[in-house]
Amino acid sequence: MFLIYLEKKFGRERFDAFVLEYFDSHAFQSIGTANFVKYLKANLTHKYPNIVSDKEVNEWIFEQGLPAYVPKPTSTAFSTIDQQVEQWLADDVTLEQLPIANWTLHEWLHFINNLPLDIKIERMASLDKAFNLTYSQNAEITHAWYLLSIRAGYDVVYPAMSKYLISIGRRKLIVPLYKELAQTEQGKAWALKVYQQARPGYHGLAQGTVDSVLSK
Repeated sequence: MFLIYLEKKFGRERFDAFVLEYFDSHAFQSIGTANFVKYLKANLTHKYPNIVSDKEVNEWIFEQGLPAYVPKPTSTAFSTIDQQVEQWLADDVTLEQLPIANWTLHEWLHFINNLPLDIKIERMASLDKAFNLTYSQNAEITHAWYLLSIRAGYDVVYPAMSKYLISIGRRKLIVPLYKELAQTEQGKAWALKVYQQARPGYHGLAQGTVDSVLSK
C-alpha cells in the first residue's frame, strides 16, 4: 500500500525509474529499514521535494496501522453483480442472460452470498438447474450455496452436503455449515448423524470446534 501511495503521488515515470534503479543498485542483497529510508529520501522524496514529506514517510513505516489517507482500491465488479441480482429477482433478466462465463470465483461467491435469505425455493431450484451449484466442483462455491440453502430451506442439497461434510475437513468450510444446521432441532439432529461419520477424518482442531458447536 505504501508503494501504491508513492506511485500515485510521484507518477509512474518517476516512480518506475526509482524502482528500476533500486533493483539495479541492490541486486542480490537486502537492506534494513534505516538504509531503505535513507535510499528512499535520496532517490525519491527529497529528489522531488514538496510531494511526500518526511513526516508522511515516518508515519507509513514506523507508526501503528495505516494512515487515514491510505489509497482505497475501488472496483465496479461487485456493484455490477448486485445490479444483476436485482434485475434477476425483478425478472428483468433471465439466468441465461447473466454473464457468468467471465465471472471469477469471488464474483460467484458475491453473487451467492448476496442473494436474499427469503429467496423462494422455486428460484433456488432454477439457479441449481442452470448452474449445477449443488454439485459444483469448487468447494468454496458449494460451501456458500449450502449455507444459503440451509437458511432458505432448500432441502435438495442435503444428500450432496452430507458427502461434502464427510470428505472435506477445512474448518473454514465446515464449521459455518454445522453452526447453521445447529440453529434448529431438525438440522442439528441431521448434522449429528453426518458428523458421526465425518469426525474420524477431521483434524483434532476441527473435531474440537464441531464438538463444541453440536454439544450446545
